[in-house]
Amino acid sequence: MRKHRAITCVIKIGLAFFSLWYALMKLFPVRKKVVFISRQSDSPSVDISLLDMEFKSRGWESVTLCKKIGSGLLGKAGYVFHMFRQAYHIATAKIIILDSYCILVSCMKKRKDLLVVQMWHSVGTMKMAGYSTLDKPEGSKSYIAKAMHMHENYDYVLCAGEGYRSHLAELFNIAPEKIKILPLPRVELLKDENYARNMKASINKEYPDTANGKRNILYAPTFRKLFDEKEKQQEAINQLIDAFDFEHNNLIIKLHPLADISVRDDRCIIPDDRSTFDMIFVADAMISDFSCIIYEAAIRNMPLYFYTFDYDDYTRRRGMYLNYMEEMPGPVKLTAEGIVEALDKPYDMHSLVAFRDKYISRNSYRETAAIADFCEINVKNR
Repeated sequence: MRKHRAITCVIKIGLAFFSLWYALMKLFPVRKKVVFISRQSDSPSVDISLLDMEFKSRGWESVTLCKKIGSGLLGKAGYVFHMFRQAYHIATAKIIILDSYCILVSCMKKRKDLLVVQMWHSVGTMKMAGYSTLDKPEGSKSYIAKAMHMHENYDYVLCAGEGYRSHLAELFNIAPEKIKILPLPRVELLKDENYARNMKASINKEYPDTANGKRNILYAPTFRKLFDEKEKQQEAINQLIDAFDFEHNNLIIKLHPLADISVRDDRCIIPDDRSTFDMIFVADAMISDFSCIIYEAAIRNMPLYFYTFDYDDYTRRRGMYLNYMEEMPGPVKLTAEGIVEALDKPYDMHSLVAFRDKYISRNSYRETAAIADFCEINVKNR
């Protein structure tokens, strides 16, 4: 308890300092400005890039503030200095759009006329997060979440489909009516066949083996945070490679950006300079586990296979929003041999379509424009 009080005290002192800075920034005039804030990456995501272009085309000033919290003291200090810039833009914007938790947005006193929209960074949900995982091994400590006002001050949270509205309500501890069915902009690209053809041609040129006539199998597992999980994942990947049928298939391995394990095997295609999203457009099927990338693959009508070598441990530590074994639209296997055998068996596309339609709304017009329309209407009515 003494440690908890000490950490809470440090947080309060830090937030008090930023409250004074934020109060000074609020003396500057509010402009017709939309600000995108993310700590998922140091560069804008596909979703942020598309919305940035859309708002600019409508005459808005647009600012993107993308920065990960680095490791070690220097990395964290660098993010603290970045927060000074965040404070100015939050204080002078009409719209804030987030894809992750932002300390200042949640902790500072919000202007009544400021619209804050949390669009999150995944098309769907699967493993629990946020308030659902407080005090679990991979979740936040509840006393820290309280001190940091975790996920507070959101006016709306975006959701791709009605099927997981309740999941997000629990994750963000927010009223269900504040969750709006508006899929992320990247869904627009997944449905765009011209974009798909161009992306596939680009990848085929960069990685000629993806166009060698074999079936492209994309392996895209979720991030594992704990040390023993990483060890198991490394072993599981090695087993998958050893069991894989390279004579008839290509194995494309795309690990989570935060994964600190390595895969080096000349038989595999390992596109370090391409995102998992990019590789979807060249894949014929996907092997995953607990990653929400499966929703994006489902939009492309891609057969899904689930290599859950650590199912019991992982689901116990994190918890799942879905009834995993019943809902996954494809074979669920605990071993590499089981997955490789499943790849050669007939696939149930009806199950995939039902899963996709439950969790992803099929809008009749562009997702990017729909989000921008929603924001402009709400700003006008504030």
